[in-house]
Amino acid sequence: MDELEQQLGYVFKDKGNLATALTHKSCGAANNERLEFLGDSILNFVAADLIFEKFPKLPEGEMSRLRANLVREETLARIAGRLALPQSLKCVELTPGSVARATAFADALEAIFAAIYKEAGYEIARAVIRRQLITVLRNGEATLVKDAKTRLQELLQAFGHPLPKYEVVRTNEIGAEELRFEVACSVEVLRINTIGFGRTRKAAEFEAAQKAVKLVQSHRL
Repeated sequence: MDELEQQLGYVFKDKGNLATALTHKSCGAANNERLEFLGDSILNFVAADLIFEKFPKLPEGEMSRLRANLVREETLARIAGRLALPQSLKCVELTPGSVARATAFADALEAIFAAIYKEAGYEIARAVIRRQLITVLRNGEATLVKDAKTRLQELLQAFGHPLPKYEVVRTNEIGAEELRFEVACSVEVLRINTIGFGRTRKAAEFEAAQKAVKLVQSHRL
């Protein structure tokens, strides 16, 4: 955990706070889920504040899109990897490269942000989070490229077709270990049906939409 703290630029006074943030739910009731819930909100606010400050001419829609890319699971998992967080996470025994593994890393990072906030206050937590997000921006890891749902909607509208429909097929409540949501995307007029998976409904919808975009683009409209 020393390397993790060094990379974060913050040393925990109470190592128990860091230990809790690094404890996956598979360890039992004493885990990082509550901290992850708080950290998610703090991260979103800091990201919005950073974008507002650094991009004064960016319109609201593009600000929202950039924030979504900054705080998405893939970006957070990449940050976690740079911080050597995966080596410190407790009780995660999931397939390397799996969706659930990336989710665990992203959740733990958000939990760490919350743990710093609870221990040292908002300004310190803000500084830690901003350093990571600025690195992401400098590396070009978050862009203004439109998300798949937006691209699909605009593509269909351009040809006068109705909007796609999304439906939750199942969630991990029925036992799917590595999936939280399974969502179907249908473009009825083109007889296109795709399935997406993700830890949230939105993430699953994005994956389903991404598959649909490829099919629409290859379809003879």
